[in-house]
This record gives sequence, C-alpha cells and structure tokens, in this order.
Amino acid sequence: MRILFVTPSTGGEYFTINIGLTSIATYLVKRTRHEARILDFSFCRSRWRERLRREMLRFGPDVIGITLLSTHGFSAREIVSEIRRIDPGIKIIGGGHHATITQGKVFEELDIDAICIGDGEYATEEYLDRLEEGRSLEGLKGVWFRDGEAVIENPTRPAIKNLADLPAPDWKFWSDFDRHLQTFQMFPVIGQRNCPHRCTYCSATIVRERVGVGIRFLDPVVYARQVREAWERWRGPYLKIAWMWDPVFTIKPSWMRKFLEEYERLDLVGRLPYSIYSRIDELDEERARLLHETGCLKVRTGIESGDEFIRNKVYEKGLSAEQIEYAVNLCRRYDLSLTAYFCVGAPGETRRSLHRTKILARRTAAETTVFHVWKPLPGTKAVDKLREFGGKMSDRWAREVVDITRTSFITTPYIGPFTIGWFQTRVLTAMTLRKVFSQLWYQKHRFFVNFFRYIALCRRNGFKLFDMLKNFTYVNGVDILIDNARRKGMLRGRPGGVFQDLSFREERDRSRIYH
Repeated sequence: MRILFVTPSTGGEYFTINIGLTSIATYLVKRTRHEARILDFSFCRSRWRERLRREMLRFGPDVIGITLLSTHGFSAREIVSEIRRIDPGIKIIGGGHHATITQGKVFEELDIDAICIGDGEYATEEYLDRLEEGRSLEGLKGVWFRDGEAVIENPTRPAIKNLADLPAPDWKFWSDFDRHLQTFQMFPVIGQRNCPHRCTYCSATIVRERVGVGIRFLDPVVYARQVREAWERWRGPYLKIAWMWDPVFTIKPSWMRKFLEEYERLDLVGRLPYSIYSRIDELDEERARLLHETGCLKVRTGIESGDEFIRNKVYEKGLSAEQIEYAVNLCRRYDLSLTAYFCVGAPGETRRSLHRTKILARRTAAETTVFHVWKPLPGTKAVDKLREFGGKMSDRWAREVVDITRTSFITTPYIGPFTIGWFQTRVLTAMTLRKVFSQLWYQKHRFFVNFFRYIALCRRNGFKLFDMLKNFTYVNGVDILIDNARRKGMLRGRPGGVFQDLSFREERDRSRIYH
C-alpha cells in the first residue's frame, strides 16, 4: 500500500524536519512491501491546498498519515478537512506526541480513522498490512480506531528498545529536503528517544507513561556511522553543521564518549562540526572538554527563567543559580557557543520575575538567546500549575495555529498577555540588535553580501520577510562560528565561512545537485 505522510506546517513557527516521520517512512520503504512519501508545506504555505491535491493525484496514496502537534491543531484540522474534500473515503491515521498524550480526544478534534500511540514503525506496518488484507483492526497493538460512532481502544504496543534494529532515517522521502538544506543549512540526527526529566511544560513525562519506558539510546557506534553516511550523501555548499536532536546528549557520559570516539575514528572531527542539547546540570569539565576537542560548536540549553520560584516551583527544572553560572563559564572556557532558551508568561509570573529573567539573560550573554512564551500543553503538569497558581487561558488556542515563540494566551493574577508580549518584544529586539551589530563588526562588508544572498535564497523558497530575518542571524552566526574554528585550526578549510567559499555563480551552479 501507499501512504503519504503530511506535516501540519501551514502556519505558525517554521520547524525543522520531523525525524519521527522520516524514521517511519524509511522503515516502511526499506523493510516492508509498502511505499511512503512525506509532504511538507513549509515552503508553499500560501498554496498548500494546491500542493496537497497535486501530490495526492501524483502519488495516489491509499492512506494519509498526519503527525499531530498540540500547537498546530488548527493546521491539522484544515489539512484533514481538505483531504476529505479531495477524497472523502481515504483512510487517515494520526500520530505523534499529541496523539500519544491525548489519545481518544483526537477523534473529537479531527475527522480521522485511527491514531498511532507511541513508536510508529511497527504499528504503521501492521496497520497497512491489515488494511491491504481486509482484516479487522481489533487487537492491533498501539493503534486506536474509529468503528462507526465508537472508538476501539487497542492495547499498548511495547516500545522499541533496540533502536539499532531500525534503518537510519533517509531524508530523500521529504518532498522539499533540498530547500530545508538551503534555508536552515544543517541536517538533523538523533540517537535518543524520550527524556527522563520531568519539566512541567514538556510532554516527555506523559509520553513516557504512555509507552511504558524511559529514555532509550541508539548504539553510539551505529549512531556515529549514521551521521557519517548522511553527511557523505548530502554534503554540499549549504550543509554546514550536524544538528543533534537528542533530548540530552550529555546525560550518559559513557554513551557520549563512545559516540565521539567513533566520530573521531570516522574522520568527522575537523570536517563536520555539530551542535547538541544539554541540561545545565549535565555539563561538567570533562564533558565540556570532550565536546570542544571533537568539534562541537554550539550547546543548546534551557535556563527558562531568572526567577528561582518560576524556574524550580512552576517549571520544576531543579536548577540553582550557581549551576547556571558554572555551566555558562564552562562554555566560555571551552569555546562552546551557547544558545540559551527562556520561557516567559507562566502562572505566577510577575513584572519582578520578568525583570530577573532579563537580567540573567544579559549576564549569560549567550551567542543566541531564545524567548518562548509559556503554553500549557494538553495532558502535562502545566495545566495543573495553571490551576494551582491561578490564571485564565484564552480560547484562541483552539482557533488558530499556536507559535511557541510568540503570543501569550494566558492572563495571570499579576500580568496579562500584553505585558508578556511587550516584554518579549523589547528584550528580543535588544538582543537581536546586539547580535546583528556584533556580526556586522566581525564580517564588515561580508555581512551585507551574506544578507542579500540569504534573502534572495529564502525568497525563492517562499519565506516571509520576518522569518527570513530571524533565520539569517542564526545561520550567519553559525557561519561565523565555523570561520572562527577554521582560524583556530579546529576545522579544516580556509577561513571565510561557507558563504565566502563560493562565488554567487558557483553557489548557484553547485546547488543544482539537490534538484
């Protein structure tokens, strides 16, 4: 059978490639008799309906699979309605974190036939097998389905414990992977599933309860080889950095060390820089030194708030000010660029707590500072915190795409959405301007050359101006990090960065390898 996977990317924040969908599509094509393709609307948002119709006619799917995100419920409803208009009888199965944490409620929200709960590779294979053979879906572990007006709740499927049994995700199944490479200039990889921590705003805790297993690790040697294979296949003028999406790359030092030893043995150190996620309290001297020596350029970590009550009572991060200061100083000492994530607008937030967050963000002086706006994801402890500390949530959540980087829907007993939004706008504007002037000082006229090249590239890929500007400072920042690493001998190649290594004509000609 043929299954067309769709991402709900018709609005809201642009997000990078969904590795879960890629893993399922790769497994189905390489290990079963079924065919799969992934359709993404990130680069055709103004004409996504036309693109959906064209792809359904061209590929001729028997089943549509849609990944469900709590923040993109509005997009999912629009897409499902359009699919029903094009082909009323086609089977639609949903999956992803939202389906796993809300389960049967999805059938009240969307006109779909089934949902997959937990890992999707084996469950989707058996679902397609049964449809093809005309067998009943009763007893199909990991899949709930609609039977008339009733919803049949099948048993939970055991989680996949040995991730090495699955083939490496293959990005060729994405309809616009070339544009992702050109725009974000990195490729995502992952060697862990789920997270053992219990931050109240995150869905990882409830997903862990649903699937019945905690964090799982891919064999580190296999993981490093998958990174090498992906790099060999997709390397080109736009690919700058490997983006590790492991929830906490540094959580298990022995696993991390084996991965980096294999990474070095495969001759990737000095050739392919990488970026990781790490918790503040899981970064020490030894791990920071190892990251520095193997070409890690950027560490991404969540600090969340400068107010200890918000950080540890509302978010339950369990981080002290001393731990934050220690980790930040480690990153500076070992030349690891820091991306610091903050989250504002939680229950209990006040003007004073916002001020403390601003002060901590300034003291941290991260190369990139990101301010998210707190959103209570369904099923998480965030909803309990809203009840505990007081506050009201607007019904806009159900009526539009939710962007975690913009627009608060929460009114706390002390401040409202306008105050939260105004604070975020002022702080982000100040920090973005500081970053722009820093890049301009470093690159001089090259900054403007890079800027206009990137804007021209994004215009061809259908991006809006605001998103172009936001992405440029990030991509150009990585370019500067690579340039600095080359000057210090940490990376091979002459200084100047990826943009500067190619003339405009060479860049245009070499980009044709993606088409």
